[in-house]
This record gives sequence, structure tokens and C-alpha cells, in this order.
Amino acid sequence: MTLGTHGAVGAAVVVGSGLHPVLGLSLAFLSHFALDALPHYDYKILSLDKTAEKNGVVKMLRGKLFVIDLMRIGLDGLLGLIFALLIWQMAGDTGSIYLALGGAGLGMLPDFLQFLYGKIGTGPLAIIQWVHNRFHTRYKLVDKFELGVLTQAVLVVLVFILLAMK
Repeated sequence: MTLGTHGAVGAAVVVGSGLHPVLGLSLAFLSHFALDALPHYDYKILSLDKTAEKNGVVKMLRGKLFVIDLMRIGLDGLLGLIFALLIWQMAGDTGSIYLALGGAGLGMLPDFLQFLYGKIGTGPLAIIQWVHNRFHTRYKLVDKFELGVLTQAVLVVLVFILLAMK
């Protein structure tokens, strides 16, 4: 899943659920793994070192492709935060901007932790990586860009529809 989708769902879980903030934020984090279990599209990291990846290491090679990756990942994460702000705005007095942004951040966090695991590879990050790998779908829509984007767009739209109905 893209960071934008993870951010939207994470924010919606916290703001729209009416749960205690700690429980809502915990569920926002866990929503990442539930979403990754669904067949989905992930954009390719262009600067990824394929040799290192075979050894379980996430290494991005510096250069033009690295800059492109940083811009794409940054824009994707920003989209998740924008979705969180829209969700907070829809919630009115019932939601806190901090909870919405926290939910979005926690919904996106496992992908950042996966990157850190590739750099560090030990400790609690290894456990989170193991969970990430266990939940992540084996059926990826890599060659089905349109379908992959459409399914995530539909998911985000459903999040907004469900919040609007609340």
C-alpha cells in the first residue's frame, strides 16, 4: 500500500472510531499490517541496491534515482498527512488534529521501520520486520498499476464516505 492510503486509514481509525486515544493510535499502527495483507500496488524503489536486497538489507544507492525516490516517498507521506487533516476537519469537534496526524503517522510508521531495519537489522526492529513480512500479501499488483491505484483510491474514498456517514 502507498503511504497516502496507510495515512488515511490510520487517521480514520483514530478520529472516526471514538475509541480511547491510546487504543485508537494502537489500532492505527496495526491497520498498516491489515492493509498490507490485501493485494495491492507498491511503487518500486528505483535506487534500491538489488544485491543488498537479496541479503535482506535495504540499501538505497545515492544518485539521481535516490533523489527521485525521496521526492516520491516524501510526496506520498505528505498525501497521507493531507488526508489526515481532511479527516480531522470532517470530524469537527469530535477529533483532535494531533490524534488525526498521530494516527496517520502511526499508520505509515511500519514502512519507515522496515527501512530502518534494512539499515540496522537488529533488536525490536527485527520483530516488527518479521510481523510485516508475515502479514504482507504475496500477491502484488506490480504489473497492474491502474488496478493497484484504483483499489487504493476506492479504499480512501470509502474511508471518507464512512466518516461522512458517522
